[in-house]
Amino acid sequence: MNMKRPVYLAGSISGGREFAGYLHYIADIVEEHGFHVISRSVLDPGADLSDRSMKNQRFIFERDVRWIAESVAMIAEISTPSLGVGFEVHEALDLGIPVFALRHASLRCATAPAMIVGNPDPLLRWTYYDESNLPEIIQGFLGDL
Repeated sequence: MNMKRPVYLAGSISGGREFAGYLHYIADIVEEHGFHVISRSVLDPGADLSDRSMKNQRFIFERDVRWIAESVAMIAEISTPSLGVGFEVHEALDLGIPVFALRHASLRCATAPAMIVGNPDPLLRWTYYDESNLPEIIQGFLGDL
């Protein structure tokens, strides 16, 4: 059993994988700071896309909801619109788990998702990121836990 505090890493899977490469960098930073990324399946390039059976979908739902509940925090990469990530963010906030939503700086001119940026929940923080500021902003979020 891993005694490090678990962090749930959320990112688009079926909605698109354009920013998935950043998930590895985020996971590395999280683990360098002594936390454990509980949702490592999001890092898999195939990430459960091959089996679309209802049985597998139910397994993924139950596993991910359990992982969220076991986490001390969530970091959500929200650059690619994703119903799943939106659900996960809501689930975490509903459970009182702090969420840090990250949107790539290349999207500053695009409309940000109102359900994230307009959400007044004090447990939800969000910011733009790029490769240069990721370590600093993630360290700041984790340091507040």
